[in-house]
Amino acid sequence: MFYNYSSLLGLNAKNQNKKSPAHADIDLEDKSEELQSGDATTFRTCVGILMYLANDLPHCQYVIRYLSTYGSKPTQKSQTVLRHLVSYLACHTSISMSLKWCGRTSGIYHGYPDVQQSENILEVFTDSDWASDRQTRRSISCCCIFFGGCMIFSAPRTQKVVSLSSAEAEVYACSSGSSDSILLARLLTWLTGRRAWIYVYTDSSGARGILQRQGVGRLRHLSCRVLWLQALIASGTIRLQCQRPREPS
Repeated sequence: MFYNYSSLLGLNAKNQNKKSPAHADIDLEDKSEELQSGDATTFRTCVGILMYLANDLPHCQYVIRYLSTYGSKPTQKSQTVLRHLVSYLACHTSISMSLKWCGRTSGIYHGYPDVQQSENILEVFTDSDWASDRQTRRSISCCCIFFGGCMIFSAPRTQKVVSLSSAEAEVYACSSGSSDSILLARLLTWLTGRRAWIYVYTDSSGARGILQRQGVGRLRHLSCRVLWLQALIASGTIRLQCQRPREPS
């Protein structure tokens, strides 16, 4: 598949040596010129291929998300980021996801002894990159969902509003990940006939403080999202983890 879009960009796979998917200047403000019509068409074709492959390239999803935002008006900088990503893929063709089944009630770092063996466990890890977009100041949400120690879903998303604090950005990330996990939990229950428990992990003490109390306090612009998550946590539908999971021994 690499050769399809490498040939479009005029890259030689033997001459590439990139150590990371993202270009060093990816988070800098884009002041470059727009691409000409022909180059813009090639850019959209390559990004379309990458979006198709995104589910199999979790380590590249952040960059693919960035490139997809330039679909209407590709720029010279976005083209540079695209060429860097394709060059990285050319010299890392052996990288792939490894799924090692650990059991229904097992997690990445530890098991869940309080859950019956006949039930399922979904682990949801969420994070955000607060105000990372230098132009719009929107944050990026990310979630990775694991079942039996195997990653079954991951996605980065640009938040639709400008978060006023890192804790607020983390709440949006928790909300996005929780929405995805509820859908997957219901699908698992339908497929297996076993109840699925959802455990959401976040490293933000501010977000945990907001979600574990009742009411919105002064965060009135977050009222609907906060109250929805608070209700899910209070009912036990989602179990918010107050600490990071233990590191493997």
